[in-house]
Amino acid sequence: MDGDVTAWTRTPSEHGVVLRAGDSWIRIRPRVYELIGVRALVDATIATLDAPSSIVHEPPRELITDEGELAAVGGARCISHRRDLECTVAIVGAEPALCIEALGEPALARDHALALTRELGLGLGGSRRRWFVYDPPADWFGVRRYGATVWLHPDHPRVPAIAHVFDARPFLAGDADRFDRFVLLSMGDDFVARGDSTVTELRSAYGVEGRQRIVEGTRRGRELVRMAVACADDRFAYMAHFEGTNDPAVIDAVRRMFDSFRPLPHVRSKLAAFAIWEA
Repeated sequence: MDGDVTAWTRTPSEHGVVLRAGDSWIRIRPRVYELIGVRALVDATIATLDAPSSIVHEPPRELITDEGELAAVGGARCISHRRDLECTVAIVGAEPALCIEALGEPALARDHALALTRELGLGLGGSRRRWFVYDPPADWFGVRRYGATVWLHPDHPRVPAIAHVFDARPFLAGDADRFDRFVLLSMGDDFVARGDSTVTELRSAYGVEGRQRIVEGTRRGRELVRMAVACADDRFAYMAHFEGTNDPAVIDAVRRMFDSFRPLPHVRSKLAAFAIWEA
């Protein structure tokens, strides 16, 4: 990595590779399917120490890789056997994810781990589906599913309200109708609509534009409303749908989430191996 003169030794492991420099180590796992959150990954990494104490967590943050991916980063400081140690973890992508965990001398392992997170290529560059930034409704529970994050109302199932936010996917001119249909088809076929859907133009507070469809109806005798959103910028499509109670407070919370959709950063790859795709 640029500017790093520390000699790291490399040892293959069951799921990737481990780098070591003195008492510091970094584990790189390029294909992780069973994901946990960054805070849980930090705690699991610190748990490998003998009697860690005085643990101080850092707030999670985001990092943009050289391929334009969003990485979730977490960390903590702690003491083990009177030694001051630092833990840093990073998760890039999903299904599979690249996971990097670092533990050791403060700053040393962290700086190298973050450089690896920025520079390691996951392959295919902009052709891969990826996370994007938005603000989920307050207190709702998020669960990862393949290619999407599912958000459940805190009182679900007593309050029927579920939103699916799909990972952003590459967008080509003319794809808008196809993605619009995809969102509707992904919502299942046991919903009985009452009348036609209402279609309105949508532009998020961050400039992502598209269409929003709303239709009322029933599922298994229960009165519900459906909202389907398909938006895009010049590179990616951002899609989501909601099904649940027509309670004004719930609908407003979902609308605010849609309005918070941020376009992915436009980063020109620094990786020579992928430069041909951007020529």
